[in-house]
Amino acid sequence: MKKLIFILLLVTISLYAHHPGHEEEHEQKEEICFDQKDLHFHSSINEKPTVGKLSNLFGILKSKNNIFPVLYKIEVQNIEHEETVFRAQTISLDGNLNWKYQFFDGSPHKIFVSLFDHQNHLIVSDFFIKEVEAVEPPLFSIVRSMLLLLLITFSGMVLGYFLSFLIWKYRIIDENSNNQ
Repeated sequence: MKKLIFILLLVTISLYAHHPGHEEEHEQKEEICFDQKDLHFHSSINEKPTVGKLSNLFGILKSKNNIFPVLYKIEVQNIEHEETVFRAQTISLDGNLNWKYQFFDGSPHKIFVSLFDHQNHLIVSDFFIKEVEAVEPPLFSIVRSMLLLLLITFSGMVLGYFLSFLIWKYRIIDENSNNQ
């Protein structure tokens, strides 16, 4: 019995353990910089994103031959689950991008930014990776939730024990009355 409890404890702990190694899988750049002869573009998130708080993605396009307005296409992918969590596009009349987004998961995200001119020709498309800071619940909330879970489990076990006792008691009485 002790070995079974120990094995269950190890399995539970391993499910909640952080899996290191996903940081090495991708090139870690936190901004996009693009320079050509007459075109300069820079985009990044200005602070470390936190789950549940708005983050500001900004981009600046400077052009000598006036290619404005431009179309920004933005896609956010969760690296850990390898799925797209958000996709949007917006038109900028002056080449500036100021976009606010709220992350819902504390894992690293790949942010793709594509820039198209008014004739829908691709100017630049690149991505950068941002680590998102997860939010831990307060210790009091964790303890209170665990106590509630234990109370519900204990109540269910006690109720099950008494119901099985009553069923067993009435089954014996029914068997004795049938034998007579």
